[in-house]
Amino acid sequence: MSGVNPAENKYRYFEGQKNRTFNNDMDKDAFLKLLVTQLQNQDPLSPMEDREFIAQMAQFSSLEQMQNLNETAEKNNKSMLTHLEHMNNNMVKSKTAILDNIKALSESVKYLSNKVSKYED
Repeated sequence: MSGVNPAENKYRYFEGQKNRTFNNDMDKDAFLKLLVTQLQNQDPLSPMEDREFIAQMAQFSSLEQMQNLNETAEKNNKSMLTHLEHMNNNMVKSKTAILDNIKALSESVKYLSNKVSKYED
């Protein structure tokens, strides 16, 4: 007997696993490497069936298409955010220009009111 309680050993193992982080995401390069390794190490007397190979290639194709779609969506999001920012800046600039014109008109009206009031006096 090793002198270690099985519950303690299990607890220690759990603590060791607790700090690990696992990445379940598989990119297309890892998938392709796995497929090539599988093909290289298959039994020559009983090779992979056509259906299995076609299914794995279909999965690879789907994965690649989803990644391309994701990249396109990210690019579109960045582009839309840039356009929205420009539109917002243009709206602020036009509102500022309108306010400046209103202020200028207001000052002109005040100036003319003062002129008219001086002639009336």
